[in-house]
Parts: sequence; structure tokens; C-alpha cells
Amino acid sequence: DINWDMNRLEGYRNFCNKLWNASRYVLMSAEGQDCGFSGNNEMKFSLADRWIQGQLQSMIKEFRHALDTFRFDIAANILYEFTWDQFCGWYLELTKPVLFKGSEAEQRGTRHTLISVLETLLRVAHPMLPFMTEEIWQRVKELTGQGGETIMLEAYPEFDVAKVDTLAVEDLEWVKQVIVAVRNIRGEMDIS
Repeated sequence: DINWDMNRLEGYRNFCNKLWNASRYVLMSAEGQDCGFSGNNEMKFSLADRWIQGQLQSMIKEFRHALDTFRFDIAANILYEFTWDQFCGWYLELTKPVLFKGSEAEQRGTRHTLISVLETLLRVAHPMLPFMTEEIWQRVKELTGQGGETIMLEAYPEFDVAKVDTLAVEDLEWVKQVIVAVRNIRGEMDIS
């Protein structure tokens, strides 16, 4: 017997919508733009860009450990938390000021990070969401200028400690705490 919860099913449907809409935002921000994959132009990475790379690497490490120990429930929760909270909830919002008002090098760095993180996230999520990740990956791979015929044949992401910027992670966690505190004060004081 399986304990079936329709609310959980609805929650995961919302998760798929969130990933789909986040992918649309990334593609709209990057298609037809220089995303820095040619290596010819300067890229300047923001604090948020360096932070999300570190968060992504931590997620990969935890996710692979969960898979290696056959804890698919924990792996699904790790993927859900990273995608919903870190990538969509914080990082995508932090990219908007850079994409609208940043210098060309900053915009290029942010677009590069958006595409790189999304592409890696799709490869991580592929065992859990095979059809959806394949559909999105086919569009993302065109922007990177690399990739094979299908996401199924791509290398599965591995933890890379060199991509973890601990100072950026600490600094952005401080910024997040300030933003959350301001939001709490606004909510408690009923300020629009």
C-alpha cells in the first residue's frame, strides 16, 4: 500500500512549472546575446554568480551521495530545495539588476552563469525528470555551443571544489539575512 497525497502531487507539479518558467527566463535573457562561451570577451562575475556556483557544487555533492546510498527521497528533496529556493528564489532575482543595468562584462558573466548553472542543473535533474529536462536541454545546448545529441549521453555532473567560493557564499548569506529581516519588518509593520 502506498500513502498517496494529492497535495504532494500538486506541489511537484508546481515544481515542474517553476523549473520550466525559470528556464524560459534564462533563455529569454540569453538567446541572441553574447553569453561568453566563445571565450573572446571579458566576463565579470558578480557576488551572486560566484555564490550560485558554490551552491550548485554543494548540491551536486549532496545529491550524488544520496543517489550512491539509494536515498532517492533525499535526492529529490535536495534537488527541489536547490531549484526552488536557491536558483529560482534567490539567484534569478539577483540577476535582474545586473542584466538591466550592469556593464557589458557583468551582463556577459551573469548570462554565462545562468546558462552554465541551468545546463548543469538539467543534467543533475535528468534521472528524476527525464522528459522535461531533455526538452529544455535541447534549447540550452545551442547557447553553449557544445553538447551531443541527447542529455542522456552527457557526463553526469561531479563535485568540483575549485568552483566553490567560500567568501562569496558567506557574503551572500549575510545579504540574504538582511533582505529577510527587512521583509519581516515590512510584514510585521504592514508596510507595502
